[in-house]
Amino acid sequence: MSNYGIQNEKDFVNAINKKPFKELPPGIREIIKDKFPDIRDDEVLEAQQPNRYGKPDVVIWRVNKPLYISIKCGSTGVLHTERIKSFILFCRKNGISSLSQKIILLYIYGDGTMDGSGAQKIPFFTLFRNKMDYLAKTNAELNRKEFMEKAIDRFIFFGTEGRVTRVDYVIYGTVNNFIWAKREDIINFLISTEFTPLKAPHIGPFTIQPFATKKRKKYENTYKGHVVQVKWKYMVFDMQRIVYRKV
Repeated sequence: MSNYGIQNEKDFVNAINKKPFKELPPGIREIIKDKFPDIRDDEVLEAQQPNRYGKPDVVIWRVNKPLYISIKCGSTGVLHTERIKSFILFCRKNGISSLSQKIILLYIYGDGTMDGSGAQKIPFFTLFRNKMDYLAKTNAELNRKEFMEKAIDRFIFFGTEGRVTRVDYVIYGTVNNFIWAKREDIINFLISTEFTPLKAPHIGPFTIQPFATKKRKKYENTYKGHVVQVKWKYMVFDMQRIVYRKV
């Protein structure tokens, strides 16, 4: 995460920590009121940044009751990164076929292999010239409702296996200018909306991409060469649609 993103999270913590509910910024009060409808104006809340390995960026405490928030900002649209191997294992465990797993690997590595051992990156339409039907079938599998729900939780709310802390709300923006939505509304929107079909592997509006691409015969960063990233390109637009749907 960039220094800007970390500072943005600190700004939220500073705006909330050890302050009474009535003194919080209006948008933050809306979220807390949605989670705790009976909160009083004089109740003092605490806030902190949890560890860097989970999905929550800020936790708000009402005495011993937590509220977990994921905060997004900037224009990269990156939701999630993980090792390609663990992502493929997740796909395998949740019913994605062996053929579709291979198509995903071919796309992520982009060098004609399924392990990144090829000599150089191959242009997309050259690599998939005779495999577009297989890519379409892969996307059909990735966009099954049951798989989408699990993928959304993995990318936004829980993270990879072993994570037990779940995000309750997602914020996009800064402490004085943001939009927000709760987990249930985001999931319902994503699985009920027909998004424009993409040629690349995707899950709803999320594109599955390589974190680093090969230059000549090797990656500039070997670790990143085996990492997949998930992007939500039009997150702001979709978040606005979720908010307006609730009005």
